[in-house]
Amino acid sequence: MKVQLKRLRIAPQKVRLVADAIRGLSAQKALLQLSHMEKRSAAPMAKLLSSAIANAKHNLGLDPDNLTISEVYVGEGMTLKRWLPRAHGRATKLLKRTSHITLTLAEIEEGKGRTEPQQKKRMEEAAARTTRDAAASHEHGADAPKPDMAKVAHDTRNKSQGTAAAPKQQMFRRKSS
Repeated sequence: MKVQLKRLRIAPQKVRLVADAIRGLSAQKALLQLSHMEKRSAAPMAKLLSSAIANAKHNLGLDPDNLTISEVYVGEGMTLKRWLPRAHGRATKLLKRTSHITLTLAEIEEGKGRTEPQQKKRMEEAAARTTRDAAASHEHGADAPKPDMAKVAHDTRNKSQGTAAAPKQQMFRRKSS
């Protein structure tokens, strides 16, 4: 499972310190390590790692306890160029650097704790549903008259307005004794 975070507004040199600290750790240990770090880049890195774990679990059916960080590297993103006023009317360049983080997860033991991906289940359920709907439409026949959609929309609008107005009338009506 490979995930990327692009254009993080922290210099790559500073982000690499955090990346080096978690490289090679299991995913759960790395999350714990990142939660106790006081570096500013630790929070985005933890968010990226938790996203990778969730993707691996949901899309591939992998066990989160069986994942390790096989690869993490930080590249330079675009650099914002600004000017800083200095003494005697001069100006110096200010380079605001950004980072691209790439993190790759791998299984510790191949196939351990694997389940069927939820995404695959949903796709199969949707395919079964469309097949059922298609079969039902064939049973009713293609020659069956279809309702006029403008009339149906008009009828539903009148029904919804009628039900909303009825309780107000009843609320203010006095009871006759």
